[in-house]
Amino acid sequence: MRFALLFFLSISSFLLQSQTNKLDSLYDILSASKEKEIRVHLLNEIGNAYLKVNLDSARSFAKQAIKLNTGVDIKSEAARSRMTLGKVNLYIGQLSNSKLYYDTANSIYRQIDDQSGMAESFNKIGLCSMLLENYEDSEKFLDSAYMFAEKAGDTVQIIRAYLNFSALFHYVDNYDQSFSYLYKALDVINLSGNSKLRITAYLNLGNMYLTRGEMEKALSNLLKAAGYCEVSTGKEKQLSYCYQRIGSIYLDRGEPKLAEEYGLKSVENAKNVHLNASLVATYALIGLASLDQDNFDGALKYCNDALNLAKELEYPKLVADCYFDLGNIYLKMKDYDRSIEYFEKSSESFEDIENKFSLSSKLEAMASAYAGKGDYKNAYLTQLEHDLLQDTLLSEKNEEQLLKLETEYKVKEKETLIEFQDEQMNLQNEKISQQSILNFTFGFIAFLLLVVVVLAYRSITRRKKLNEQLKSLDRTKSRFFTNISHEMRNPLTLIMAPLENLNEKAKNSPYYEDLHLAYTNSKKLLERVNEILDLSKLESGEMELIESVVVLYELCQRIFYSYKSLAFYRNMKLEFEFQPDKELTVLLDIEKFEKILNNLILNAFKHSETEGIISLKIYTNNNLLYFVVKDTGQGIDPEDLKYIFNRYYQAESGNGRARGGTGIGLTLAREYAKMSGGDISVESKLNEGSSFTLTIPLKETDKKEYPVKVPALGEESEKRDSISNLPLSVDGQKPKILVVEDELEMSRYLIQCLSDNYYCKPAPDGLIALNILNKEQFDLIISDVMMPKMDGIQFRIKVRENTDWKQIPFIMLTAKSLDKDKIAGLQLGVDDYITKPFNIKELLARVNNLIINKLERDIWIKENTGKEDLEVSYTAEEQLVIKAEKHVFENLQDSTLNTSKLAEYMGYSQRQLERLLKKHSGLSPAAFIREIRLQKAYQILERRQFATIKEVCYEVGMDTPANFSTRFKQRFGKKPSELNN
Repeated sequence: MRFALLFFLSISSFLLQSQTNKLDSLYDILSASKEKEIRVHLLNEIGNAYLKVNLDSARSFAKQAIKLNTGVDIKSEAARSRMTLGKVNLYIGQLSNSKLYYDTANSIYRQIDDQSGMAESFNKIGLCSMLLENYEDSEKFLDSAYMFAEKAGDTVQIIRAYLNFSALFHYVDNYDQSFSYLYKALDVINLSGNSKLRITAYLNLGNMYLTRGEMEKALSNLLKAAGYCEVSTGKEKQLSYCYQRIGSIYLDRGEPKLAEEYGLKSVENAKNVHLNASLVATYALIGLASLDQDNFDGALKYCNDALNLAKELEYPKLVADCYFDLGNIYLKMKDYDRSIEYFEKSSESFEDIENKFSLSSKLEAMASAYAGKGDYKNAYLTQLEHDLLQDTLLSEKNEEQLLKLETEYKVKEKETLIEFQDEQMNLQNEKISQQSILNFTFGFIAFLLLVVVVLAYRSITRRKKLNEQLKSLDRTKSRFFTNISHEMRNPLTLIMAPLENLNEKAKNSPYYEDLHLAYTNSKKLLERVNEILDLSKLESGEMELIESVVVLYELCQRIFYSYKSLAFYRNMKLEFEFQPDKELTVLLDIEKFEKILNNLILNAFKHSETEGIISLKIYTNNNLLYFVVKDTGQGIDPEDLKYIFNRYYQAESGNGRARGGTGIGLTLAREYAKMSGGDISVESKLNEGSSFTLTIPLKETDKKEYPVKVPALGEESEKRDSISNLPLSVDGQKPKILVVEDELEMSRYLIQCLSDNYYCKPAPDGLIALNILNKEQFDLIISDVMMPKMDGIQFRIKVRENTDWKQIPFIMLTAKSLDKDKIAGLQLGVDDYITKPFNIKELLARVNNLIINKLERDIWIKENTGKEDLEVSYTAEEQLVIKAEKHVFENLQDSTLNTSKLAEYMGYSQRQLERLLKKHSGLSPAAFIREIRLQKAYQILERRQFATIKEVCYEVGMDTPANFSTRFKQRFGKKPSELNN
């Protein structure tokens, strides 16, 4: 649409003919006339004639006419003067001023009831509104123009209204309507024989086909318009424009020589008739054609000429386009500094006029210039700005599309209802009026029934299509919420981590309660984010059951009575009834079961008044477990009852007034229940309460027995037992950490937290991180997963493939919490995996431990270089380490598993086993076994598979809970109880 504005700025002037002889005669008459009325008329005639010769003179004579008319007050002449001034301002691009003059003229025409004058002025006002992008106003003004033109029988203004309507719908991308009005204009033109407007119509057709990308049709119509111009006199302006558009088509078709040829023809005609507005686009066209022929001097000359003219016209978009063309020329010349300079000017201009679409393309070109210069930081930031702007534009477009679809759906639904009602009314009327003719009545009824069936069938078909579209929109919405949820984890980290740190430091401060409140609610926000992610995983089929053995009574009692304080606060009574054997152990996915039960209990609290009763009853029947959560609250309206498990639904009618929430809790609970092979049902009565029943299969197991644990004999004492998170040093300097994170604020926060004890270097993506690794050595790498250019998984693969880097400890840090990502990380040999939001103490503890392991491994390798056992290939040794790890995992509950037993299983001496593990992990065999126990414990605590820390301790084969808690805090920077809460 780049040349469209220039076309509409020029199109009105195309119809004016050279009137040099007329001007001479008008001057003679003016000199001889003394009467003011005649002189006002002559001044307007001269001003109008000067429109094609000299716009300043046209303006001057129109103003003289206005001044002289003050004394005689001839309304028609006053309107003509304003119309001339409106045209002058239109031709020079002063659209707002032009519209004001046309408005004034229109008011005067109304006073004297000049319908042709009103039609012409409304046409001009509609054109100005269109060029100012006020499309709704433009359509109203053009409707008025057509109405008054038809009343006056003014064929010219009818044609102009059709042409303007065509241009308007062209602007808003409604091409069918645009073509329709254009062909209406051609029909009237052919009937009236108006050759002037015929040229304009073919020009418009050419532009329309050009916009649709139908180049051959566009070229055909433009050549036809040019042919009419060439055989007519006084058509230099239209001919110039035709040549310009033909040249632009040849440029798009990759024929720059022909484009340049037609551009030069256009310039020659435009200069003859002082068509400066058209010259801007023509010079730009010749410049781009020269650029395609690698004629850089010619390209710079013509694009600079275009820029200078655009500045004279004071039209910001033309100036911005010229800056962009110059930027592209210098980019192709590899003069990146000049290229960036002009791209920045172009972007600033587009920001000033708030043209987001054009600004987006300019930012992408600027990023290429920065990349060519080698300034990858600015290239990245500029590309990021482009991507964010594209996302904004896409979101706005999706919102518009959704609104449009919803409106169409409602309109269609109403139309169907009206059609049906009309048919029913017709049927009733026919029955009443035709009662005397029974056979005819039956036939008529049969016909109407057939119509109703057809309409119903069509309605059902339409509804099916709409349902498919709505499902697609629902999937789009779910993807959007999932992406938003992922993106929220980074800011949540930057909120929760500092808040947790401040909580620790401000326990005795008067601000502690406020900080604790903020931290608690940020954790609730994280829970909501996780719920949305769980819904996404359920939809995509990625959610899996992770069942564990659990004592059902202890689990249910712990969950139910965790609401004791809330019940006390609201003066409510809790009743718990457990009918099966209290020692019953079952297989359950504990995490999902807790979410189901918590959602049902919370829902009961939400819909209960104070002093009510909430009960949980558990019983078995026919190999099924039943969990009944009952309340004495307000109940659920029958109209709402069938929808309460629908996603995002909240009751609003009757007593089921909305009580907050996201509307996904019950949906999630039911989906979890179905995954477990069960379901949730509900019974409710208004003002009496509700009862939700969870039913799942009973998977009974043998009763769980935990052997008495004794400290393992033969375990060697570890010199690292006393090591804490004290500052470390490598050759007298701080250890070096490479932080690979694309989010600037997250990168800064990580470096801020680590910089007291470590030297940190940032990298915004995997590619830049690889370049840094080629130049510097590091003791540890912390990497995000989701990054541009090269993500964390690809980056880890590259690091692992390099023998110089593969032993560097690697922590994967990400906002993406899906299990498959964790598995991918572990398969790549990632040393640790932390999900955002994270605890900073935990991160520091893990970093410290991994660097200690590396230092000890490096020391051991240095001391043992050249020995026989170092000659084994890394691949073979790595397989042995995996074998050892697998054996420890399989025997976790055996608390007597120690160095000697592991060496015996591996077929190694204890010394050989120590060399192998030290070389690849920096850990002694005892520390290696303990590390696996602790990692497994962390996983169990995350999933809440056991009710007490003691159970977890014995499950992973640790000797005593006290020793387990101490070791756990040394490893992860937090107590087991903190993770289990």
